[in-house]
Amino acid sequence: MKYIIFLLVFISLQDCKGQNDKKIKEASGSKQIEIVNVSNSICGENSSSQEDFSQIKQWKLSSKDVLEIVNQSEKINTADLHYVYSNLPCEIEAIIKLNGKTNKITINAGGYYYLNNDVYACKTSKCYSFFPKEAKEGNDSDDTKNETILNSSNIDSIWFGNYSLSIDYGNLDQFSEMAIDYDIEISDNKCIFSGMGYQTSFTDQCKIEEKGNQLILKYEKNIEGDGFSDHSKIDTLAILILKNNKYYIKSPIVANKNWDYNTEIILNKK
Repeated sequence: MKYIIFLLVFISLQDCKGQNDKKIKEASGSKQIEIVNVSNSICGENSSSQEDFSQIKQWKLSSKDVLEIVNQSEKINTADLHYVYSNLPCEIEAIIKLNGKTNKITINAGGYYYLNNDVYACKTSKCYSFFPKEAKEGNDSDDTKNETILNSSNIDSIWFGNYSLSIDYGNLDQFSEMAIDYDIEISDNKCIFSGMGYQTSFTDQCKIEEKGNQLILKYEKNIEGDGFSDHSKIDTLAILILKNNKYYIKSPIVANKNWDYNTEIILNKK
């Protein structure tokens, strides 16, 4: 009799387990994702971040949490990862089946995860609820992201791409050269303007406005820099000009080889 009761209880538990697994699979919708295993968080070992992890070392995720994160994340590029998301020193590894194929994902407490060679990150407030508060604090708010998207949503795609400019101003002395490299990234939801070189180190986020054959880059905020390249008091960082299928920059912070500012200089565009 005891054996029969034990058998019935065992079967009942297995049925409940099967129902829970089914719910996890169904929640993934058409993506056909199954969470196989989720490890405990690992802090200070696999991350390049040097931040203190004492406040987030208790961070944990369940299988359902991982499923929600995967469903509410989108693929991002390395620029987004570097400029928008925090690299926190705690990670959780999970084994998932994606369309029947087993994969390992590494989830960083900063709100993103690695799948093979690609990076996916949170795009919703609900997604951030599964991460430490430090992840949300370190990233741009949804309002800022939406504002950037609105600023560029009506821009012609001919402007989208990566622009570069290298200017060599000669030798400062027999040991030092004076050169500056500039990079501009324009997409449907982003404008990043950076400079690195002689007395120059900045990465600024900008708003963009199209006027005929010109694209105006207006200062929005500084992302990183040396503190000396402060452009917060400059309204227009640069104007990109399209002429005869070539792109030029005219800027109060970019000088030609003769140190003349606000002059048209040709850009390389990819």
